[in-house]
Amino acid sequence: SGPSSVANFNCVPAEFGPTEASDIEGVLIIGSPRTAKAGLSDGTKKSIQQSSTTIVYLERGDGITFVNKAIQAQQAGARAVVIGNNMAAPWPYTMKDSVGEAEKLGLTIPVVMIKQEDAKALLELSEANKSSSTSSQAPMCGRLKIQSLAKDCAVCCDAFVVTDIIMCLPLCGHV
Repeated sequence: SGPSSVANFNCVPAEFGPTEASDIEGVLIIGSPRTAKAGLSDGTKKSIQQSSTTIVYLERGDGITFVNKAIQAQQAGARAVVIGNNMAAPWPYTMKDSVGEAEKLGLTIPVVMIKQEDAKALLELSEANKSSSTSSQAPMCGRLKIQSLAKDCAVCCDAFVVTDIIMCLPLCGHV
């Protein structure tokens, strides 16, 4: 067996889908195509279905909504989706569902975003895992842990929760 790497990345839960605390451990699959444009490949769907618990990594962009990306992964059998941000700023970035797709389409899995720098590191770990494995399909273990959805505002010191209506300023990221 090859070298083992551990990395922790902070993430921002989406404003849609399940919002309760969760702890999902399973196989991490890098989706193809990464933006899910034109649908997930048959190979990605097969990889998702080979594990009872799969976390799928996808990337922001290509005109595909966050919900659409998550629904594709959910329909293939994924238990959670991690979206890699395709730009460094603004960060943190909260994924929204302005047209109510998540409810209409029945999204039931958690969706989180990691910052661009962490997305690059995750992809590098995946490549290192592939090159150190003797198998052509080297599964990578992943764990998505959402501990608390409550946040505190650093400027006004008021606490807020997921159901509150808030605004994120685009340049500084202040909420």
